Amino acid sequence: MCNLTSRWSRRLRAARSGAAQRRVRLHVKPTRHLARRDFSAVLAINAMGFPGVAPLDEVEIERLMLLPNAHLAVSAVDDYLLGYALAFPDHAPYDGEEFQVLLAHCPRPFLYIDQVAIAPNMRRKGVASALYSALEVEARKLSMSRLCCEVNLQPPNPVSVAFHQTMGFEQLEKLETADGRTVILLGKSIK
Repeated sequence: MCNLTSRWSRRLRAARSGAAQRRVRLHVKPTRHLARRDFSAVLAINAMGFPGVAPLDEVEIERLMLLPNAHLAVSAVDDYLLGYALAFPDHAPYDGEEFQVLLAHCPRPFLYIDQVAIAPNMRRKGVASALYSALEVEARKLSMSRLCCEVNLQPPNPVSVAFHQTMGFEQLEKLETADGRTVILLGKSIK
């Protein structure tokens, strides 16, 4: 009886501490392809991610969904959207400035990750890592040998720069964009 009580006490103390929150496993569904039903949640997460991601509206997300894509979503078991990724194979007729520069400078075939955004309360909990792992799987399915993306240097996004370094991305180019941002174009070889 005493052993059970002490075990319960330890759990209770751990639950009250911040350490327990860091160890909580998220109950998430596997990543899946982005669907129309996700649009309102995507737009909300997108708005909270600015200036780290370019703003979207309903017209733009509809347009991006019509292009060849590997857009993904990750949600909790209750279907609450935790994050999304917008990604395009190198043969997509996508007109994004950074994508066009990568077409000229990055060895093909590649999957271009245009946006990854995570709900603010879910950041630093492995959601972005899960999306990037799933994007690697999607890239392999499409016979792509690289992942490419960009990260803002101005306005600064040091968390994203550090994340991409940890994930094995390397700088390919630095770009001053037409809208006044400075970005680094990144690439990662995948097997």
